Amino acid sequence: GWGTDGAEATDDDPAPSWEVDGSGSEPEPAPQEPVIPDAATSADDLTISLDKTVGTDANSCAETDEIEVASGIDVYYCYTVTNDSATAHATEHDLDDDQLGVVLADYFYDLGPGQSTFATAGATIFEETTNVATGYATNGVDDAQATDSALVTIVAATVPGAPTAVAATPAE
Repeated sequence: GWGTDGAEATDDDPAPSWEVDGSGSEPEPAPQEPVIPDAATSADDLTISLDKTVGTDANSCAETDEIEVASGIDVYYCYTVTNDSATAHATEHDLDDDQLGVVLADYFYDLGPGQSTFATAGATIFEETTNVATGYATNGVDDAQATDSALVTIVAATVPGAPTAVAATPAE
């Protein structure tokens, strides 16, 4: 039916009026303004990527996803999520880590196309650990997820100035 502003017409509504152009036929209706899709209803599917890094500086994201540390050292994971969509926004986020548990749950943040944001979590590591993070995003229409991992390897601690093993030679 005909209507305005998306309202549904009823049988009592008058038929649309046409301007006669002298051709004896009804002209095509005037073109409508193009409908620009709202970010959440874009035809572009929501896609995200996740980059998980690990380092020992609590104040910055590391640039690597593998490190070696002595047992008992604090490490800091950085989870950077990027909206890889051309037009779709990501508005609600969850982030789970298989070793650390829930990092973010129902976190509302409007992450526009091409934008990135990050979250961090720390842990004290006593044994070699590979942990896998999964990021989830939605905009109410589309859902997306991405996974990445980081590896922490334990190495023997060295004490500066401590003696090293020396092979003994028997005295004659």
